[in-house]
Amino acid sequence: MTIDTSWVRQEAAALQEQMVRDRRWLHSHPEVGEHLPGTVGYVESRLEEMGIAYRELCDSGLVVLLGGKHPGKCLIVRADMDALPMREESGLPFASQCDAAHTCGHDLHTAMMLAVCRILKEHEDEIQGTVKAVFQPAEENFRGAAKMLESGLLEDPKVDAAVTLHVNSMSPYPVGALSLMPAGPILASCDTYRIEVEGVGGHGAYPAKCVDPISIGAHILVALQQINARELTRDEPIVLTQGSFHSGKAPNIIPSSAVIEGTLRTFDEDLRQRCLKRIEEIVTSVGEMYRAKAAFTVMGGCSPMVNDPGLRSDALRYFREMLGEDMVFEKKEVGMASEDFGNVIKYVPGIQITLVAGSTLDGAKYQQHHPKVVFDEGIMTNGTSAFVTFALRWLAEQQ
Repeated sequence: MTIDTSWVRQEAAALQEQMVRDRRWLHSHPEVGEHLPGTVGYVESRLEEMGIAYRELCDSGLVVLLGGKHPGKCLIVRADMDALPMREESGLPFASQCDAAHTCGHDLHTAMMLAVCRILKEHEDEIQGTVKAVFQPAEENFRGAAKMLESGLLEDPKVDAAVTLHVNSMSPYPVGALSLMPAGPILASCDTYRIEVEGVGGHGAYPAKCVDPISIGAHILVALQQINARELTRDEPIVLTQGSFHSGKAPNIIPSSAVIEGTLRTFDEDLRQRCLKRIEEIVTSVGEMYRAKAAFTVMGGCSPMVNDPGLRSDALRYFREMLGEDMVFEKKEVGMASEDFGNVIKYVPGIQITLVAGSTLDGAKYQQHHPKVVFDEGIMTNGTSAFVTFALRWLAEQQ
């Protein structure tokens, strides 16, 4: 079945001013993590204004069902809502004034999803199946998608495919353009972990009476590098990063404990599990070797993000008809960054769309997560249109 979606961009453009208002409120009131009471309260109030029913699937995780008047498949369209724990330095008049900031662009994602819900609600008779619009917390710590999955995200109704979109603040493509990475793995898995070393503290002048957790932690760090250097082939890429090592408060005291935090990234699920097992083995055995107790804990993680070839091909076709060949790009490179939507894609086919909200062609110089990053709000019309067009056309073609 084919369906006419030539009207979508005009309706999305008519909502641009409201999207800007939504985005600026969200930008000024950022929240971090799994509990987003202010953000969720705002989204719920906006949905109620539009007469749209919603369900809080888990803490700060909202689901809106649209369509369902005609039999057909079910498609997830997802926006993440959480901010980052950092101070904003953009200088914008609506900048965050607290120790959290929307420097990843999730405020844009949320504002666009509100517009998507409004357009699809007004055109429910044209939806050949069901759209499940998802407002998700905790993408940045890789716990949000997993929480929603545990709460039944893929059921009631059963989900057949999933789409998400992310803005890019420093792209080589024009502002407002859409791009897709290759089919297959495009973003790495990521597991955030914590290593706790329990030793015996004491006077720095008498190390023999102590078990030094700093020295033992250093041995663990060196030993972990052997995984990459001596246990994997060139066809098994991983990135193992120790980003935090804290212990002690005084130069003449051996502390009793040390804490190391890091991340493991890879494109292969089996390799991911193998490396996590090896990290735990190395941590515990090095601790035992030096008379300490060393524990390894995974705090949160996500599977690799994989672009489904069929959905990707469909998206390129829809978007080129919507925006023209010169505004839709196929990016050849993949990245070691991560996206917790990979946890959803592990169970259903899906894709990630990139929306250019800042271009090096115009002198953009700050990537996401930088305190001075600024996003072009004008791109929200194209992002909203991409979601709505994909949902309507893909569901119709599945009939």
